[in-house]
Amino acid sequence: MELILEPVRGGFTLLCHDGSAARTWSLGLSGAGQLWVQCKLPRWPLRVSLRETLVLVPHSRVRGYVAVPLVPTLQWRTEHAAPATICELLPNALGAEWEDASAAVVQRVTSPFLQRTPLPDEQLRAIVPLFLRNDADSVQSPDALPLQLREEQLRSCRQHLIASPQRLRIGNDGRMQEIPRSATKVPQP
Repeated sequence: MELILEPVRGGFTLLCHDGSAARTWSLGLSGAGQLWVQCKLPRWPLRVSLRETLVLVPHSRVRGYVAVPLVPTLQWRTEHAAPATICELLPNALGAEWEDASAAVVQRVTSPFLQRTPLPDEQLRAIVPLFLRNDADSVQSPDALPLQLREEQLRSCRQHLIASPQRLRIGNDGRMQEIPRSATKVPQP
């Protein structure tokens, strides 16, 4: 992704070129602040579709990783105010749509289901460790994994941004739910 900021007639023009399309913004900026680019997690709930088929037999579990693209976010920062978002430069791989079942906007992305942490590369992404459990009495093959990630869950590790592990279960009704962290701990005698 390439960003170009040019002064034009008392303001600025920002050009963003991602290799396939170009977008522009006209900006009125002052000398009292700074323009920053910060890579952030998608702000809407995610639905991660897996490239490969994932099958869980009854009462089984699997661990792995998915990759979620980070969103370059242009922010205006001043000394005395909280950062203000000017625009989000959404990657092409991240689509937003209305989901009737949750009555909310969700962002969809496709990711491989990895058994190992991927090698570091140039992609702007967060790696999400997953624990999936099938509590149903039938074979389950989820078409998308629901994730809700927050910025405070990210940490740097081995040249990656790693999110906190996400724990999901499939119930007898076939719906996928997050397992609360406290429910996975076994009391010590």
